[in-house]
Amino acid sequence: MTPHSPKKGILMPHDEQFASEHAEPADGAATPTGGARRRGPSRRGVIGAAAGAVLGGGALAIAANASGSEATGRGNGEPLQVERPRAAGPLDLDNTPDAVGICYSVWHNLAVGPGRPIHDNTEILHAANSTGQPPQWGPLHAFHYWGRPERGYYRGDDAGVLRHHFRQLAEARIDFIAIDATNINGQPDADSEDSYYQPTRVLLEAMRAHRDSGEATPFVVPWVSTRADAADPAASGLATHDRFYASGEWQDLFVQYQGKPLLLTTDTLPDVLAERFTLRKMWGLQQQLAEREWSFLQEYPQNVGMDGGVPEQVAVCAALQKSYMTDPSAIARRGGRTMREQWRHAFSVRPRVTMLTWWNEWIAQRFEDEQGNARFVDAYDASLSRDIEPMDPSQPGSHGDLYYRWTRQYVAAYEDHQPFPEGLVQG
Repeated sequence: MTPHSPKKGILMPHDEQFASEHAEPADGAATPTGGARRRGPSRRGVIGAAAGAVLGGGALAIAANASGSEATGRGNGEPLQVERPRAAGPLDLDNTPDAVGICYSVWHNLAVGPGRPIHDNTEILHAANSTGQPPQWGPLHAFHYWGRPERGYYRGDDAGVLRHHFRQLAEARIDFIAIDATNINGQPDADSEDSYYQPTRVLLEAMRAHRDSGEATPFVVPWVSTRADAADPAASGLATHDRFYASGEWQDLFVQYQGKPLLLTTDTLPDVLAERFTLRKMWGLQQQLAEREWSFLQEYPQNVGMDGGVPEQVAVCAALQKSYMTDPSAIARRGGRTMREQWRHAFSVRPRVTMLTWWNEWIAQRFEDEQGNARFVDAYDASLSRDIEPMDPSQPGSHGDLYYRWTRQYVAAYEDHQPFPEGLVQG
C-alpha cells in the first residue's frame, strides 16, 4: 500500500520509495536458491491423521476442480469434498504442509467515510475514453480505488464484509491472512488506530463470532514495519503484541511457527520482538533472498526463501510492478497468464509457505511524475492490479470473480498434490 500521510515521511513496501528503488529491472532472471525439495503427503492425508490432535474435524464441499475451461476456469467435474478443519488452537506451520497464505488489507477506513469522496480509476478512465477528455483524477495523494469490489466500497471495520471474506477464503482453502500494517510506524496514533489497530480488533472479534457459529476461517499473521531509521523499529511490533497477543484472548486465531507466534517484519529483526515471536522479514522485488527472508512480490521465476537448505516460502501474484503500476515495465494480469506462471513455479518448488499477493488492497494514492502525469505504485486498473477478491461485474472491463475461482482451483490442486491445473486463462 502507498503512504497515507506523505508529510510524515512514512515509508513502506508499497510507497514511492519502493517504486524508485526498483525503477530499473534487476539484471538477469531471478532463480530459486538450490536446496532440498520438501516432500510430504497431501493436505487431506495429514489432516485426516491429525484430526483430534491440534486440528478439529469438519468437511466443506467446494465446487472446484483441478481442470477448468479456457474461458472461465470453472470446473467440469463433480465438486470436491475438501477437508477444512476448525482449529482447537493456533495453526502450527511446522505441522501444516503446503501452507497457503494471502496478504490482506484493513486500511480502507482511510478512503471510505464522511468527507472522503470515492475516486475510482476504472470509472475515471472509462469516462475519459468515452468523452475524449483528460481523466478527472482526485487530488494529489488522494486514495483512488483501481476498481469497485463486488460488495461495494467498504470500510476495514465492516464486520459483515469481514465475515463474507472469511467464507470466501475458507472455501478457497487459504490457511492464513497476513494483515498489512507496514505503513504503521512508532507509537499508536489516530491514523494507525483508524487504519490498523481498530479494524484488526474488529476482524478478530468477527473471526471469533464466525468460528463460534461453526464456520471455518483462516488464521492471522500480522505484518509490521520495522524500519531501521525509525526512532524505535520495534514499536509497532510491540504494540501489536500488547494489543492482540499479551492477554491470550485471541491466541487460537494466530499462526505459530518454530515454537512461537509468527510475525512478519519489513526492514529489521529487532531482538525485543524475537523474544516474543518467530520473525521473518518480508519485502518485495529482492534480487536475492537471505536465509529465512521472505518476499511478497517477485518476477517469474520467483526467488525462493530458504531455511537450512529447504524451500520455506515463495510469492505468487496476479500482476506486478517493477517501479509503478503505471510504468510500461509493469507486468499486467495478462488474462491470468502472470498468475499461471507464478503458480507453476510454486508447484515445482513446493515450499513450506506459498504467499499470495493480494486479496483486497484496492486503493493507492495518486502521485505525479515530472511532467504532471498521474502515477500509482501498486494498483491502477483491472489489468494493472493484483487483488484476487472479486470485482463488481457491472464495471467496465470487469473480470468479476474469475481470479478468485482460479485461485480456488490452484490451491485445491496444490494442497492435494494433484496435477497442475491447465487452461486457467482467458482467450
